[in-house]
Amino acid sequence: MANELKLLVKSRSTIRARLTNLVKSDSDALKKMSDVELRSKLRIAFTIQKKLSDFDSKVMLLLPEDKVDADVEKAEEYSEKADGFITEVEMEIENRETKTKPDQRETPGSRTLPSAKVKLPKCNLPNFSGKVHEWGQFWGLFSETVDKSALSDIEKFNYLSGCLKGAAKEAIAGLWPTEENYKLAVELLKQRFGRVQLQIEAHTEELLKLSCKDLRVYYDQCMAHIRALKSLQGD
Repeated sequence: MANELKLLVKSRSTIRARLTNLVKSDSDALKKMSDVELRSKLRIAFTIQKKLSDFDSKVMLLLPEDKVDADVEKAEEYSEKADGFITEVEMEIENRETKTKPDQRETPGSRTLPSAKVKLPKCNLPNFSGKVHEWGQFWGLFSETVDKSALSDIEKFNYLSGCLKGAAKEAIAGLWPTEENYKLAVELLKQRFGRVQLQIEAHTEELLKLSCKDLRVYYDQCMAHIRALKSLQGD
């Protein structure tokens, strides 16, 4: 077991070094890269992030109990480093796509062209069924990919409606897809599922219900709720 742990830690250190080297690119450096280079960096970052998560879980299961907390804290530092870099690259890609949209200003004697479709980042939007502890993750992704995009509010409403299931869909039932109703729908959902205290209580309740049958699953789920609680409490 000791040899296995040593090998895992060494392999993880190599991947962490790759991440450190990857995130050296600052905003100015990213602006100078071609679209192909940017997307390549993004793919690499996602791959490294996934590998680190896998290694962190394996290492945690083999570590002595008195060393787990320190290892988890260090793992979170690298996770945040990866998240920050991924967000920065995605923003640069989105800025370029926005700038390359054709000029749609109306000229004398011509009709106004219809709004160009905005290409969303290539990721599947999550569904939200009304489970309060899942609201933060859902809205975080939806906000970055849709709410903050250049889509019209009607298009945003359609995306939002398509993501909702169960109690969440019922919460905005009866609203037609209009620009005004999109803002109303978001506000209704935030009031119903996104209140901070409500989320804290929901994550705490989920933590207490966790089963320890599978240590790896238990650890991943436990850390997910703890990270969410830290974020909600501003730590």
